[in-house]
Amino acid sequence: MRLCEVFAGFVVGRPKLVIVLWVLALLLSTPLSFALEKCVSYSESKWLPSDAESIRASRILEGFGGGGDSTVFLAIVSSRPFTLESAMAVEEDVERLIGGCGVEALVLGPAGVAELVAENTVFILEKSVEAVNGTVKGFYSVALTASQMYKSARIGATIAWKLVQSYLALLQNARKVYEGARNAAKMLIEYRSQLSKALTELDKIYSTTLTTMKMLHHIAWLHTLSCTSSKDSYKPPSPQKAVEKLVQLVREIDKTIPTNISGFRLGVTELTKMLKYIEKLGPCPSEKDYRNTAKNYIASIAEEKWGTTTAKLVKALLDLIDAFEGPSLEQSRIETIVEQVSSKLLAEALAKHSLPTPTLENIASFTANKWDTENLTATLIRAMIASQIKKLAGATAEKLVEVVLAGRDPVVELVIERQGLVEPTSASARQAIHKAMIELGVPDWIAKIALETSSEKELIDRVAEKTLEKLLRELRNRVDEESYPLLANIVRDIFENRGEINYTKIAVAAAKRVFNPVKPMVRILEEAYGVKVPALQILEQAALAIVSGEKIEPRKLLASVEESVKEQVFESLKNRMVSKDKTTILLIIEYKTENKTIVYNTTTFIEEKLRGKDYNCYALGGVYQSLEVRKSISEDIRRVDKLSAAIVLTVLLAVMGAVAASILPFLAIGASVLLGTAIVTLLAIHGASITSWARSMMIATALGLGIDYTAYVVTRVREELARGGDPRDAIR
Repeated sequence: MRLCEVFAGFVVGRPKLVIVLWVLALLLSTPLSFALEKCVSYSESKWLPSDAESIRASRILEGFGGGGDSTVFLAIVSSRPFTLESAMAVEEDVERLIGGCGVEALVLGPAGVAELVAENTVFILEKSVEAVNGTVKGFYSVALTASQMYKSARIGATIAWKLVQSYLALLQNARKVYEGARNAAKMLIEYRSQLSKALTELDKIYSTTLTTMKMLHHIAWLHTLSCTSSKDSYKPPSPQKAVEKLVQLVREIDKTIPTNISGFRLGVTELTKMLKYIEKLGPCPSEKDYRNTAKNYIASIAEEKWGTTTAKLVKALLDLIDAFEGPSLEQSRIETIVEQVSSKLLAEALAKHSLPTPTLENIASFTANKWDTENLTATLIRAMIASQIKKLAGATAEKLVEVVLAGRDPVVELVIERQGLVEPTSASARQAIHKAMIELGVPDWIAKIALETSSEKELIDRVAEKTLEKLLRELRNRVDEESYPLLANIVRDIFENRGEINYTKIAVAAAKRVFNPVKPMVRILEEAYGVKVPALQILEQAALAIVSGEKIEPRKLLASVEESVKEQVFESLKNRMVSKDKTTILLIIEYKTENKTIVYNTTTFIEEKLRGKDYNCYALGGVYQSLEVRKSISEDIRRVDKLSAAIVLTVLLAVMGAVAASILPFLAIGASVLLGTAIVTLLAIHGASITSWARSMMIATALGLGIDYTAYVVTRVREELARGGDPRDAIR
C-alpha cells in the first residue's frame, strides 16, 4: 500500500518525467514485440526451412491463392536440382502414399503439368495430322478439277480457233471451191447422158445382132435341126459385178462413153464377117455361146470403126445389158442401169476424198434422183469439205464431218447458197461461223471470243481466264472462308502453269488449313509456358508424306515433340512451381474429401515419409495449415496465460506486500474460470458453436476484471482495519 502511495505521489509530482518514460516504453515495445513473435509466432517460417535459399513460400504461392480446405501444397526441397524425371518420380511417390492411405486425391506438380500439357498438345496434333489426310485429298480433288478444266478450256479454245480458221479459209476460197464442184457435177451429168444414149443404141444393136446371128446359124446348119438351144438354161452375169467392171474400165481408160454407135449397120461386109463367127459356134451352140459370139462380133466392128478403147467400153456395156436380162430392154430398165452406173461413178469420184464407203454410198443414193447441176454441186462441195476436215482432224472431227455431209453446217450451206460469192468478213459470214460452232457443241462464249481474237494464244489465254473466274466463283460458294484463299492460290497456280499440279503447294496449303484451328493452342502454349511447338512444320511434313504416297504414323511423327514440350514446360515453371536453382518443387494435392481430419492426417503422413536422406517436405495451405495455425495459436495462448498469471502474481505481491492478500484474487478468479468452463461445456454439448480460444478468453477476462475488483476490495478492507473499523463495513 505504501508503494502505491509512493508511486502515485511520483506520477503527480513529476508529470513531465512520466511522459518521457512513457514514450521510451512505446519505443521499446517494437523490438520487444518482435522478440515475443520469435518465441510464439505462427508465421510461415514454422512450416518452411528458414535457411532454404532455393524457395520462398510467398513467391511460390502467389499464383495459387492458398487453395480451399481440401487443397494442400507440398514444398519439397532436394539437395540436388530436380530434373523432369526426378520430379515425376516424387509425384508418383506422393500418389502412391496417398493411395496407400485409402484416400482419393489429385496430385499435380511441375512434372505432372508438363506431362499433361504435352499429352494434350500431342493429342491435338495427332487429330490435326489425321485431319490433314482428308484435307489433302479434298484439296487435291479441287486441284485435279482445276487441271482438267484448264486442259478442257485449252482444248476447246484450240478447236474453236481451228474451226474459225478453217471456216475463214473456206470462205476465202469459196469461189474456187464452188466452181470446181460445179465443173465436176457437169462432167458427171454429161457422163450420165452419154451412158443413157449408148445403152439405148447398144441394146438395139445387140438385139438385132443376136437375132440375125441365130437365124443365119440355123440356115447354115440345116442338117442339125435336131439340136435345141434353151434360153432358160442361160444364167446372166451379176448386175453388180457388171456395173463395177464398167466403172473400173471407165476410170482406167479415162474416156467418155461413145455416143456415135448409132452409125452401126449390118451390111454385106458385116454379115460376111458374122458368118465367120457363126462357123466357130459349131452345130449346137448354147445361149451363152450365142451371146458371147454376138458381143465379140459387135466389139470387133466397134474396134474397126472407133478403136480398141471404144471396143472395150462397148463390150462392157453389152455385158451390162446381159446382166440386166437384155437385150430388148424396156426404157425404165435402161434408166435403172443408168442410175446404178451413175451412182457408182459418183462414189468412185468421191472416193478420192478419203470418205468411208458407207458414206459414199449414202451420198450417191441421196443424189440418184436429183441429177441436176445445183444438187450435184452441193453434194460434191459437202463431200470435198468433209474430206478436208477428216484429213486435218482425223477421228476427232467425226461429228463435224457428219454435220457437213448432212447439210447442217451453216458456213458450208452459205457457200452453196451464195454460189461461192461470200465475203469472209461480212456479218452473214461471221454469223454463220458462230452458228456452226454452236452446232458443233462449242460454248457460245468461247465462240464469241474466238471470232474476236487475232491469235490462238490470245484465245487460249482469254478462255482460260474466263474458266478461272468461273471456277473461283464456284469455289467461293462451296468452301468455307478459311479454305477459299488457300484453294484459290492453288487453282491460280495451276492455270499459270498450264494445268500442271504442284503437289508441294497442295501439301503446304492443306497444312495451313488444318493449322488454323490449332494456332490458338500454339499461341497459348507460347504465352503461358514459353513453349514453341513446330505445329505447322509437322503438318506440312505429314501432308508432303501423304501426297508422296507414304504411310504416316502420327504417334511416331510426334514422339520427339512430346518430349520437347515436357522439357520446355518444366523449364517454364521456374519461380512458379520450381525454384530458380531447381532444388525445390511445389506439389498441389487436391483431396476428394471434406473430412479435415483425413486431410490433416494424410498430409502429416506424407511429410513424415518423404523427409529423410534426399528430401525435406513442408506442407502448406488448406485445412492442414488452418489446423497447424490453430494448434500453434493455442500453444502460444497457453504460454501467454501462464506468463501473465506469474506476472500478475508478482505485481500483487509487490503491491499488497502480503502473500495471503496476493493469492486471494486468484481464488476468486479460479472459481469463476471453473464455473465459466462448466457453462461453456454444457453449451457445446447442446450444439452451440464454441471457439477453441474460449477458455483463454475467459482466463484473460477473469484476470483483468477479477484482479481489479478483488484488489480494490482487499485494499478497502485493509484501510478499515487500519482505522480499527469493521471489515464488513469496508466491503459494504
